[in-house]
Amino acid sequence: MFKNKDNSFLVKIVLVLLIIYLLYILGSLWGGVYDKIVAIIYPFAIGFILAYAFHPFLKFMQKKGIHKTISIIIICLIIVAFTAFILINIVPVFTTQLQEILKGIVKFVKELGTKFNFDASGFEKSVMDGFNSFMKQLPSKSVDIIGYSFGIVSNMIIAFVTFIYMLIYMDKIREKTNKFLLTRKRKTYLLIRDIDYNMNNYFKGLLANIIIMFVEYTLVYWLIGHPNFLLLGLIAALTPLLPYFGGIIMNIIAIITAAVISPTLLILTIIVGIVCPQIDGYIIYPRVYGKTNNVPTLLTIFAVFTGGILAGTIGIIIALPLTIVLLTIYRNYDHEISKQLDKLKDNKKESKKETK
Repeated sequence: MFKNKDNSFLVKIVLVLLIIYLLYILGSLWGGVYDKIVAIIYPFAIGFILAYAFHPFLKFMQKKGIHKTISIIIICLIIVAFTAFILINIVPVFTTQLQEILKGIVKFVKELGTKFNFDASGFEKSVMDGFNSFMKQLPSKSVDIIGYSFGIVSNMIIAFVTFIYMLIYMDKIREKTNKFLLTRKRKTYLLIRDIDYNMNNYFKGLLANIIIMFVEYTLVYWLIGHPNFLLLGLIAALTPLLPYFGGIIMNIIAIITAAVISPTLLILTIIVGIVCPQIDGYIIYPRVYGKTNNVPTLLTIFAVFTGGILAGTIGIIIALPLTIVLLTIYRNYDHEISKQLDKLKDNKKESKKETK
């Protein structure tokens, strides 16, 4: 009675695995088409995600009595002003401080070599050779760089226009989506509603944390006299996109660069690296995110690591929100999944009895 059902289930699994294997084998044929489709969709997807992320702030301003058009203009001006500020004021400083950090790391390794009696000249030579090689190739690659930059600017413009359009019509998009979901199963509607609620909380918390981290660490490192305070503040602002790993990377860079300046700065930097993450983890993050988006630490680390392996930087950025979506789906269907597993166990027991 249950054998046929079990066999059909196994056949479906085998077929799915076979399809995945064939897609992998033929990757060289359809991979190029896939890349082109992604390149076309990419700026529009970015525009939609930004509009979805900023929509709660638009609603907040509307609740405060600000007209929708004026609210959208304010949001757009803030984004343009922030981007201009980064490009005009921070990028040159970022480049300078990046060179200083590179020199600091080389000096730190050399001092370690002197102290522990090993030859560190090879490390310095490889760093300098890599830098000089890049500088020599720069003129020959200037056309590629210009073309690449033009592509980035074009994508930014398309994404920004899409962002404005989607922000204007986001209420209608959400309303039509709700109407469509209400015609479906109630369970599906409740699931999408929970995903929407959790993602709204995630984006609100993410934007708030980016601002808080930048201000907090830039100010703290400036107060203790760290010369790379602005660069470290920028890295800190990116840590909410890279949970756990981002903070570790920032602290390592801060400590290495402080070690080659003075023992006092090194001690102060280590204190900052110990105290500030505790404040962030136990005070700031819980207040910003609340009890929503409660992803276990180990699962977060696994998701970020897997995202980086599968899709690089983009995979790292989308790992946590995708994990939140999958967790929300699992929690909504946890009872049904348990029931199905119990049914499978009962089926196996019944099939064993029949064979006897």
